[in-house]
Amino acid sequence: MPLPWKGNHHHPSDEERAARDKRLFVYQYNQGGEKTRRDNSSRPYPSCANICSRMETSKYRHNQFRDLGLGDLVMVGKERWRKHVKGLNIEGFPKSWISRGLQEIHHAGDQMDGRMDACLGYTAVLGAELYESIGELRDDLREDQKKRALDGWEHMDTKRQLEDSLRDAQGEIADLKARVDTLEFLVEKLTCPVPEVPNAGGKG
Repeated sequence: MPLPWKGNHHHPSDEERAARDKRLFVYQYNQGGEKTRRDNSSRPYPSCANICSRMETSKYRHNQFRDLGLGDLVMVGKERWRKHVKGLNIEGFPKSWISRGLQEIHHAGDQMDGRMDACLGYTAVLGAELYESIGELRDDLREDQKKRALDGWEHMDTKRQLEDSLRDAQGEIADLKARVDTLEFLVEKLTCPVPEVPNAGGKG
C-alpha cells in the first residue's frame, strides 16, 4: 500500500501540468525555422551547439554574431550569463534584475511572449556585460594604484639614498677642506719662517 503524502502539498495531475506548461513561456533556438544565416543567405543557419561554443570562448566579445536572428542572439547570451552571473560583484536589486531577465522559463503569471522575453534578456545580458566591464576596470585601477604606490615608495627610497650620499659627500668635502687649510698653514710656516727678534739687552 503506498504511503500517504505528508503535509498539505498539492500534487498536480497530468492534465493540470499540461495546462500549466501551455502557459509557461520557453524560447526555443531558431523557433522560426530559419534555414540560412542572417548575414549570408548562401550559408546554412548555425546550430545551437555551434553558437554556444562560440559564446563560451574568451574572444566572444569580438564576435558580432551577425549570422543570428535577434531572438537566438539573446538566447545564447542569456545561456552564457546564467553560468557566469555569480561571478559578478553585485547584490540586491541589480542582481535580482539581471537574474530575472536571464531566466529561461518564465512564470505563467508573467504572461510572457517572445518580444517581452527578448527585451528582458537583451537588457539583462547588456547589464551583465556592463557590470563585468566595470569590475574589470575597477581591478585595473586598483592594480594601477598599487603600481603607482610602489613606484612612489621606490622614488622616495631613491631620494633618501641620494640625500644620504649628498650628506656624506658634503662631510667628506668639509673634512678635506679642513685638511687643506692645515696643510696650507704648515707650508706657509715652513716657507716663510718668523724672523728672530733681536735681544734688546745685548751689546752693540
